[in-house]
Amino acid sequence: MRWLRMLFLLLAMLGAAAHAGNAWTVTNISNQQLNFETFDPARGSWKAQSIRPNQRMSYTVSQGGMVAKFHIETPNRGYVEYNVNVDEEYTLGWSQSKGVWDLLRVANAAPNRNMTNAPPPDRYAQRGPSGSYEIHNTSNRKISFDTYVESRGTWKTQSLYPNASESLTFSDGEQSGKIRITTEQRGYVVYDVRAGWKYNIVWDDSKGVWDVRTRK
Repeated sequence: MRWLRMLFLLLAMLGAAAHAGNAWTVTNISNQQLNFETFDPARGSWKAQSIRPNQRMSYTVSQGGMVAKFHIETPNRGYVEYNVNVDEEYTLGWSQSKGVWDLLRVANAAPNRNMTNAPPPDRYAQRGPSGSYEIHNTSNRKISFDTYVESRGTWKTQSLYPNASESLTFSDGEQSGKIRITTEQRGYVVYDVRAGWKYNIVWDDSKGVWDVRTRK
């Protein structure tokens, strides 16, 4: 009987180790509670989550899964969505460079200098609208992306040549819309864009995705 108890204990330990190795972890480095969503492919649906200031949480991916998804919205700025990998650590905070709540891998410590614990007040109300915005491709390759305005109600595919800039005009008097850019096998990011603003399309080494930055 003793060897049976030892066997059960060993199996339990192995099961716990397998469970622990099938999760990803995020720390809320901000000074406020944040709401976001996670997606487990085995579950097949998004699940609402909440994390308190400075709290560290782990989220388990179903057995056999290695990748989940993370989604967080910023009021009046759209949302970001990323693939997240098991056994990796992430921080969640305010990105000064993009003006959104954003997720970063802990392994990429250098970009954290752009992450703060709270957004500046009324940042987007400081610029006047002009009916169009400018997008610049900072890369050396042709980039495709999608744009959306409420009056049209559909996404429109656009492309931009290397190091080129283009002014995109809103239709029907709109002063804001959305831009979406996809990275193969890495998901996509979506941001609000506003009249009179300038944006860059950049490659983000820390996340391995094409991303959008506000250009001052």
